[in-house]
Amino acid sequence: MADKTLLPAGMVDVLPPHADFEARTVESLMATFASYGYERVKPPLMEFEDSFLSGAGAALASQAFRLMDPISQRMLVLRPDMTMQVARIAVDRLAAAPRPLRLGYAGQVAYVSATQLRPGRQVGQVGVELIGPCAPQADAEVILMIASALAGSGARGLTVDLAIPTLVPALVADAGLDVESHHRLRVALDRKDIAGVAEMAGRLGLELTGTLTEMVALAGPCDAVMQGLMALPLPPAAEAERAALARVVACIQAHGFGPDLSIDPVENRGFEYHTGVTFAVAGSFLVLVAWIGGRQALDGPNTLGGVVAAARLPPFPLRPLRRPAPTGEVLPPARTGAERPPARARDEASARGLLHEAAPQEVRLVHLLDRVLALADRGGDLDDPVLLQAALNGVQPQADAPRELGVEIMTIHRAKGLEFDTLFVPELQQVTMDSTSAATRMTFYVVMSRARDELHLSWSGTSGDPDIVKDLKGLVERK
Repeated sequence: MADKTLLPAGMVDVLPPHADFEARTVESLMATFASYGYERVKPPLMEFEDSFLSGAGAALASQAFRLMDPISQRMLVLRPDMTMQVARIAVDRLAAAPRPLRLGYAGQVAYVSATQLRPGRQVGQVGVELIGPCAPQADAEVILMIASALAGSGARGLTVDLAIPTLVPALVADAGLDVESHHRLRVALDRKDIAGVAEMAGRLGLELTGTLTEMVALAGPCDAVMQGLMALPLPPAAEAERAALARVVACIQAHGFGPDLSIDPVENRGFEYHTGVTFAVAGSFLVLVAWIGGRQALDGPNTLGGVVAAARLPPFPLRPLRRPAPTGEVLPPARTGAERPPARARDEASARGLLHEAAPQEVRLVHLLDRVLALADRGGDLDDPVLLQAALNGVQPQADAPRELGVEIMTIHRAKGLEFDTLFVPELQQVTMDSTSAATRMTFYVVMSRARDELHLSWSGTSGDPDIVKDLKGLVERK
């Protein structure tokens, strides 16, 4: 007999309190967009295949579910993205609306296959589109608004990564590369493989190869990247793309932008159909959240917008969303740590005053928030996921307590004294120390001994195995 509770891979039931929190977070984001003048649209869940996957939509063909419409006898597509739909609405249904046109949207999308960063095949998507203007102020408006919306929903440590995916195509347009060579170059640039780019000097020429390798190495903080980028000799077409990036950066910085700003001048992955400056906004929200977007030209006027890349948010925000106060009621000001009663007194007061008056879910939220406040009272770091998770669980973290979070990223030295079921050590080609030295051997012994079950070592490049890997392989062969 079939298991009626079994769901397809990548499909999940979102249960309380997660579903309620996700819905309130979406509405918080949409409220921020509305305050900037963005009006909400609601496109259909399915469209005809030949229209949805035409033009720029062809890039989504591999991720789109298809089914036959029994009424029209035409193939339908279950949307894997809402950006194309909103662009269609702007071009067709709202063609007579005055520009600039500001639209916001939220809904569910479905993918044929999952990825490591997006394990779900049905996810919520929230986005905005600014249609019409070509000025750099439009790019800055979208980026600043999204950063404000994420911060208002509780995200911390926001960073914004800018890219200009049209720069490299403009730079190599006159190089005469065939399809295979262009793909090989694109793969090397995506992997930040300077050696792989240098190997193409015979086709690119020494001057162009040197420019590309310098651009790969430039990725980093905004000011340093712009200084290095402005010093490079570029042909007129590439110079125009560089100038467009510089104007957007100037507009963002003119508004006293708070989050960290960085630039990767050769980034292209995920931005294949964009026609100008792109961005990725990321921050911590108990888990990583990210927002990507940029300038597009989608079979109509220039379109600037953003799409949520990680839509399923954790169940409890660092700063809880509040419901609007009734007319005439003023929300009480937040109390400082000195004004708050001790954690034990707050727990007892919460239990006495709320247990019989509030719903069980609300009581649980009060207790969880009290635990977070108690952690702050003790001087705990609310940005430390281990301390925060322990506080929510009502336990005191010990130095040797099991670390049960999904993924942790740290340096080799910070990993000392810890153990993990599965450990990944990437980018071994960047190790510059002599692999035969006692210090290097000891360092990598410490790294490898942190893994309980699985150890994964990886590197990139075309110059063969790094010295440390050769040394490790030799050790294994001798054993």
